[in-house]
Amino acid sequence: MTTPQEPASSKITYFLDAENAAEMARLMRQDHDLTQALGGPIPEIQNMASIHNALDIACGPGSWAFELARTQPHISVTGFDISHLMIEYARIQAQLQGFNNLRFLEHDALQPLPFPDNFFDIVNARLIFGFMPSTAWPRLLRECVRVARPGGRIRLSEYEVSVSNGIYSERMSALYTEALRRAGKGFSPDGRHIAVLPTLGRLLRDVDCHNIQNQANIFDLSAGTEGHTHGYDNLMVLYKLVQPMLVKTGVATQDEIDILYTQVMEEMQQDHFCAIIFYATFWGEVVK
Repeated sequence: MTTPQEPASSKITYFLDAENAAEMARLMRQDHDLTQALGGPIPEIQNMASIHNALDIACGPGSWAFELARTQPHISVTGFDISHLMIEYARIQAQLQGFNNLRFLEHDALQPLPFPDNFFDIVNARLIFGFMPSTAWPRLLRECVRVARPGGRIRLSEYEVSVSNGIYSERMSALYTEALRRAGKGFSPDGRHIAVLPTLGRLLRDVDCHNIQNQANIFDLSAGTEGHTHGYDNLMVLYKLVQPMLVKTGVATQDEIDILYTQVMEEMQQDHFCAIIFYATFWGEVVK
């Protein structure tokens, strides 16, 4: 299959640098930890015998695709991402590790999908809210339905920002969600939340998916917990990478963000710090 050329303007919707090595390393760690914590790449399906082709949208360095291909070698897994760096990394790793059931393409999820109709048994999209304008979700999901076979499954996994007892952490989360709102991301009317999670079911219903179900998880990032170190490391990088977006959308100046960033990192290291993150997967069956 050939990949259509994307217009140069397509990347302006990505508030994180798609070619940033630090972001790739963060995604690899985040995706691996998340998949392990959830019990596998598709934990809600017990019998995978009827699944032969899977698609991972905005796959990053390919962590979810690799895990599915490793645990289910009979499944052919395709991943695509806008980032040349991440796709090249994924391709090299697939070759080095001898995966014959993996392939990776460079493609922008905001453009029509370069795949035939009725091809995939599973269409997976995980943590894509950051580049998805709220107005673009219906178009992408219609494309997902098109490339999914009748009876196939579309699964969407997203999270809501952390809730904590830290005054600086709460301030940073507030700036982050307000910046997303100003950038046209998420579905919050006032910028207090990302608000993608409560919308996923409706988005699937709007493209006529049936038998819509969901599974929710809470991840504890509190001091003294197993998730604290990973959560701290993830936010340490994420809150650095989102700073240009915070400045560009006008929610704070760079000087204000520099001070707040230091305060957040120090606060998260305190013994009394408590925080949780909400994560959920919604899935539905394609009916044609």
